[in-house]
Amino acid sequence: MRYLSMTLIIRGVYRGHLSTPSMIAAKADIPFVHTARAVIASSILLGACVGDKGPTAPVPVLTKLTLSLPPWITVGETVVAQVSGFDQNGARTIVGPVTWSTTSAPVATVNIYGTVTGAAPGETQVIATARGIQARQSITVVPVPVVAVTVSPTAATLTVGATLQLTATTFDPDDDVLTGRVITWSSSDSTRVKVSASGLATAVAPGSATVTATSEGKSGAAVITVSP
Repeated sequence: MRYLSMTLIIRGVYRGHLSTPSMIAAKADIPFVHTARAVIASSILLGACVGDKGPTAPVPVLTKLTLSLPPWITVGETVVAQVSGFDQNGARTIVGPVTWSTTSAPVATVNIYGTVTGAAPGETQVIATARGIQARQSITVVPVPVVAVTVSPTAATLTVGATLQLTATTFDPDDDVLTGRVITWSSSDSTRVKVSASGLATAVAPGSATVTATSEGKSGAAVITVSP
């Protein structure tokens, strides 16, 4: 009956009815110590339930880096290396600051932003380092391709026995002159006009022939006419 009376008193408090003498008298019949212990125990249990948030997820740790680069670039060309990071679970994670380098700067260089520039024909490795983790990828630097060849002069007339030095010029995709390229010379009719490996044409007999200069699959030509 005492605990029942306590329950009625508590309900009365919440409902604003504790002002009657009978309720005050009933309250006096309940031991205060038991009531206090019950309230404290309930508070501890409620606090424990509210504060229990369960196990926390592990913090992602960078464990692997990968690089994305084209397999080759031409001399003077620039590309931007892309780096990706993965955590201990194989999921993508933040990489953070990256330090860039190459194993052969004469072949290719890389700046602080990961921009790779071809310097000379050859092969090198691009290296990305972040939080002690490294990623490497090989890249080959190739010469700028020849897209056109011209021969100078484009036409000439020679007498039998006369010679003429022909000159071949190679061009890149931007129409800039390329130097140091291998040139192969040939004549359409060597019985009338012969040509040496250096492009020296020699008139042999009356008639005409086309002298061709070829480099990396591209060609230019000159027509040589031989007079008696």
